[in-house]
Amino acid sequence: KPLKVNLLLERGWLYYGQEKYDKAMECFLDAADMGSANAINAIAIYHYEGRGHERNLQKAAQWFRYAAEMGYASAQRNLADCLRKGEGVPVNMEEAFAWYMRAAEKENIKSQFMIGECYANGWGVEVDADEAEHWYTIAANQGYEPAIKKLKNE
Repeated sequence: KPLKVNLLLERGWLYYGQEKYDKAMECFLDAADMGSANAINAIAIYHYEGRGHERNLQKAAQWFRYAAEMGYASAQRNLADCLRKGEGVPVNMEEAFAWYMRAAEKENIKSQFMIGECYANGWGVEVDADEAEHWYTIAANQGYEPAIKKLKNE
């Protein structure tokens, strides 16, 4: 089953890259039916980007939430981004911070950087320069360029 899911995801992203969005979606839906949070996140990206069809941020946020609740770190970060920007859901900085933290704890580098941004800007949490620097450092130590620039004050 895991091998079949991985093959479906690979094929789905291949089709996606070839702009064969209907075929890509078939692969993602089949993998999602097998319980793949990665595939569910892919379906959300499909709705978020709106390639080959109308963009639907509400559907994207719903699918991101579904995969996020399954514990998929990329979906947790994507849902947090939606909540922070009010894309498909009302703005909720506290909930965005909580989802970023869940993903950051799973070593999602972009989320670790975003936790730094939350502390630096007071997004869903009190401003705390030391915490911001701490999280920027974690992301920078893994080579994440935006975090490296933040620490150099670029």
